Amino acid sequence: MSVLWPIYLAIALVMLRLGWRRFSAGDQAGTAFWTVLAILFVAADWMPPAVVGGGLLLVGVLSALPQGKLETLIKTVQASEPRTTVLRPALLIPLLTVALMLIAKTVQWQGQPLLDATQATLYGLACSVLLVWWATSFTWRVSPRLGFESGVEVLDRLGWAAVLPLALATLGAVFAKAGLGVLVSDLVRLAVPADSGFLLVVAYALGMAVFTMVMGNAFAAFPVLSIGIAVPLLIQGQGYAAAPVVAIGMLSGYCGTLMTPMAANFNLVPAILLELKDRNAVIKAQAPTGAALLIVNILLIYFLAKPA
Repeated sequence: MSVLWPIYLAIALVMLRLGWRRFSAGDQAGTAFWTVLAILFVAADWMPPAVVGGGLLLVGVLSALPQGKLETLIKTVQASEPRTTVLRPALLIPLLTVALMLIAKTVQWQGQPLLDATQATLYGLACSVLLVWWATSFTWRVSPRLGFESGVEVLDRLGWAAVLPLALATLGAVFAKAGLGVLVSDLVRLAVPADSGFLLVVAYALGMAVFTMVMGNAFAAFPVLSIGIAVPLLIQGQGYAAAPVVAIGMLSGYCGTLMTPMAANFNLVPAILLELKDRNAVIKAQAPTGAALLIVNILLIYFLAKPA
């Protein structure tokens, strides 16, 4: 059992609460969507891989079905102070996260680290959110249930977009395990002359952007394109410097992030929370910048990394 299981359990309880609200509203698809997700969050470690995979496929199908819109149950708390004052406690979250992250790395029990140092950021973030939740409830003299139910409503408004980054985060590892990087390398060798460093740079940077647009995550695209193009063709084949190639290559992937709805946490969630009429408004505003930066990144890789 993962030491993060209590956090997974807390998330599952929120999902079950949302599933109950959907059930009360007669929304069968929404009820099944959040219930299956909650079960996967808390029980996946004990379930056969085939069952977990089937559950994920079911979640994908359910997300495509129409779901009714729930009536808002939580009324906005009116405060006499300016809005910036009301939101001030939220600023404590990043500060507490950093502080708790540093503390978590030093806590020991019987000479052994009590917490996994690689997960210290998650511990810090989870604890800081709970502390700010309590402090905000105490400061504004409201029930903590208000914060819980408000969080449930925000999660409901996000819907499938809230879990898309979670699913996409594993996609790069799956592709790398399946040998997609080698396949990409073979295709590039067929399409691009092996002695053309500039075209190989274009293939790598453009591939990072395109794969990121497909997978919604530059970290997922990075191992595939680095194994397929950067290392064998540019670094080993052409003698390009590794540091600028991979660093700016990752930035090229972020250019794709600016131009895809698959990066839901960056491009769809803000549009949903701001209740924009055009769900692609954020992408339309960012696309010109992303395209321009991609061209700049190609030139930077070529001139900074190519051998003298």
